Amino acid sequence: MRLFVLAWLAGAIALQRAAGLPEFAWGALGLAALLAGLLFRNTTLRAGAVVAAGILCGFGYCAWRAELCLADELPVRWEGADIPVTGIVEGLPQVGEANTRFLFAVEASAAFKSASAVFRRACICSTSAFR
Repeated sequence: MRLFVLAWLAGAIALQRAAGLPEFAWGALGLAALLAGLLFRNTTLRAGAVVAAGILCGFGYCAWRAELCLADELPVRWEGADIPVTGIVEGLPQVGEANTRFLFAVEASAAFKSASAVFRRACICSTSAFR
């Protein structure tokens, strides 16, 4: 179990060092390697299969979670358009050298029926040109 967890961590670190997200579902291949490891009677082969499965599962799981986080985006047709929204400012503005930003919880919008279908929170930022 410890060997699998350490290999899982190694897979997660390998994804962090990758330049982009993979196109292939590596997690499924990791599950297949884990099931194949059950067939081996030799402890060395079984340990190798567990390490391979852990690395692949960790890499695949972290890639899947990253893909879910990156999938939340504004539709292309709304880019550059004014979208009236209503909501609540969730915190104090953070003033930087070049900008001011704050978190905004979207409650409703005229552009779409359910605000939560697209985004629930927005980080609104104004550059120094708009101050």
